[in-house]
Amino acid sequence: MIVEQETGFHFRRRGDRLVLAMGDTTQRWGFDEVVDETVFEDRRSRVAHRYPPAASAQIERAWAGLYDVTPDAHPIVGWVGESVYAVCGFSGHGFMQSPAVGRALSEQILTGASSFDLSPYRLERFAGDAGFPETLVL
Repeated sequence: MIVEQETGFHFRRRGDRLVLAMGDTTQRWGFDEVVDETVFEDRRSRVAHRYPPAASAQIERAWAGLYDVTPDAHPIVGWVGESVYAVCGFSGHGFMQSPAVGRALSEQILTGASSFDLSPYRLERFAGDAGFPETLVL
């Protein structure tokens, strides 16, 4: 996978095709799943710049869908109410983080403590100035 750090544009090979992806520059909160074709030329230009052999590639199909994202693109993990524990909002990281989060969650619920520090992921962070060192979230 090739990632353009400054924008989040990324692409990877899947079979004999390239899959291009980049989030909207402005979040679209809601349930709209419409492909924005006005970005096609921008994405083609970006892939040609990063991988010149793809300069003549055509966009074969496009997809738009819902993304479980929080305002800071990091998950919510922790108690959110009486007897309610949330583990959600992972964006694209859920698959990568799920083994560690599953372990931490089971420890937290069974023993009241976790071997991983889950405090940065509490829902209450949105009431303060919490920040994360990782800003490149796909």
